[in-house]
Amino acid sequence: MPPRAVDTRPRLAAYTVPAGTACQIKRLTTNDWQAYTTKAELSFERHEGYRGWRYEFRYLGWFIRVHANRVIHRADLYPPGV
Repeated sequence: MPPRAVDTRPRLAAYTVPAGTACQIKRLTTNDWQAYTTKAELSFERHEGYRGWRYEFRYLGWFIRVHANRVIHRADLYPPGV
């Protein structure tokens, strides 16, 4: 039996927000969005919403709203079939 091909690609989250990205944040219990710049790279497996070219993610008790152009998609790095 021939050996199986081993996938050596690093495992990436579905959505990644790089450090230094301008975004908006708010606590889950409030309605006031505040301007913020990410300090570290954030990774997410799913988004909570997509409104007006902006993704909304949930992270440690916060909603984070990021413009779609700033989000790195796993599918952009690894197109289907590759």
